[in-house]
Amino acid sequence: APGLEGKEDIYFSRREKMFVVGAAPEIKASLASSYSVGSWITALLLAYFGTVEVGTWSQLDDPYSPNQHYGPRVTADFNVGYKLAEGLELSVGGTNVFDAIPSPQDPNETENGALWENVQMGINGAAFYARLSYRLSGKR
Repeated sequence: APGLEGKEDIYFSRREKMFVVGAAPEIKASLASSYSVGSWITALLLAYFGTVEVGTWSQLDDPYSPNQHYGPRVTADFNVGYKLAEGLELSVGGTNVFDAIPSPQDPNETENGALWENVQMGINGAAFYARLSYRLSGKR
């Protein structure tokens, strides 16, 4: 807006730009595969998250203090399912099964006070599940 001209650094400082621009990796790639034979179904998803540079709290006072640097990571999701009956399936699996976590940071510099920001790859580590599902209509 014209009323904001010349005030870009006040409302959208270098630090804020780093959070917006650095919130996602420059490179992200995924590879997914599923296979079924008879009543068995399997699926695998590999996701690559490239390097991320994020701003820090110190940049409020010193705009040239170092950024947070997150190294690249690969996560893997996997599940195996069995079709029990038409529309009824039992599956077990996990997300981020190898428990990849972001590069640790100084908790005094993160938005949430934790060892890492809420970066795109997630911060929760591995999670596992068992699921019973029923499809009301249509075939899989």
